[in-house]
Amino acid sequence: MSHDSAHPIDILFVYSPSEKDARYKSRLQRDLSPMVNKGWIRLWDRGNLPPDRSTTRAFESVLARASIVVLLVSPAFLSDELVQRKQLPLVWQFRQRVGSSVIPVIARPCAWKEHEEIADLAPLLAGGDAISCSSNEDEAFLEVGNGLRRLIRDKRAALRPVPPEEMYTLRAALVFEEARAAHTASDISAWENVAILADRVLGADPFDEDAQNASRRAQMLLAQLRAGRAA
Repeated sequence: MSHDSAHPIDILFVYSPSEKDARYKSRLQRDLSPMVNKGWIRLWDRGNLPPDRSTTRAFESVLARASIVVLLVSPAFLSDELVQRKQLPLVWQFRQRVGSSVIPVIARPCAWKEHEEIADLAPLLAGGDAISCSSNEDEAFLEVGNGLRRLIRDKRAALRPVPPEEMYTLRAALVFEEARAAHTASDISAWENVAILADRVLGADPFDEDAQNASRRAQMLLAQLRAGRAA
């Protein structure tokens, strides 16, 4: 199978709902549209999350499969309650769990270096400068876009096409390992993590009916296991 027919790389944009930040997000996504049209990548943001009763659950479902997470950092981003209290903690959690690349893009001047997790990352614009402070915003967007395109190509080069049955086995194995750890720890919160993992990893693609059926079966099994443990 060629890279062109491989499953697209999922990229999640995390940003504040401010008009300026939304405009910057749209500009970055527009610059990546040729890769979208080729089927190389799939772009997600707060405006097109999969349908779900819970916004947080929908956000988690995308994080579970996102290879790249772009943080569009600005004063509004650093003060937005949804971003800071719910979305960023999940970003750090899933970064450790699935190994996603988290990339900050400094949209506007702000105290981003005061946030330890963000300060430990390397912004795409050289020196951590803000796009809005550039003497030529087009050149700044081009530099950021080039950095994202290089990362996407590196991710694609590292991909090995995996048959659906093997992918299911890998996902099931991951859930099994989490379940075994939860049983050993005798910790109900660990069991909740297993449930999340089954839902997010086995059901990673909201448009894949087989994956959704697998997720429901896993959830039923885990519910039975938890009920038996509580008995």
